Amino acid sequence: MKIKIIGQYYFTDREIQKMKEMLKKTKKFDFEFAARISSSKSQPGELKLTCIRLGNESSVDMPNNCGKTRISIGVFHTHMRGTDNLSISDLQSHTNSKHKIECVGGDGKISCYKRKKIKNFRENIFSDIANAKNRCGSIWMEEGNADSIAEEVSKMAAKFSAELTEKYFDRIRLL
Repeated sequence: MKIKIIGQYYFTDREIQKMKEMLKKTKKFDFEFAARISSSKSQPGELKLTCIRLGNESSVDMPNNCGKTRISIGVFHTHMRGTDNLSISDLQSHTNSKHKIECVGGDGKISCYKRKKIKNFRENIFSDIANAKNRCGSIWMEEGNADSIAEEVSKMAAKFSAELTEKYFDRIRLL
């Protein structure tokens, strides 16, 4: 079975199964995975996970290039303790990149995101991200128990990232 993602590009069941395995290993071993999503330059269409990387409990570094015979279309990564929503950091890195899609696995789900066609997309999303960060940062300035403040900021950041994801991206649910 093929799942169309964007334009001529699609995932096969085999590649989605690889994502599921990375998501299971993330949960089991407490570290994040990432991989480039790429297609053949000579026969674009089928998407493959390449340059698979292992990170730590909060991030994964990806190389810029994964071979001269493939076109980088996007990135797949897992969230250890999060959902399959884009985090604020994901929103920033995806907006800064030239990727067509960003796929995220978390909480037993996998979703891919593509940018909506919005005028001044970059300027608008960065303005909204800055506002969200400022609102989260203002909580840190309050007096109180550090653990409860950290928990509140975490919840608020998740809420903002979900709102911004819905506003700026179309979701394609894979699992």
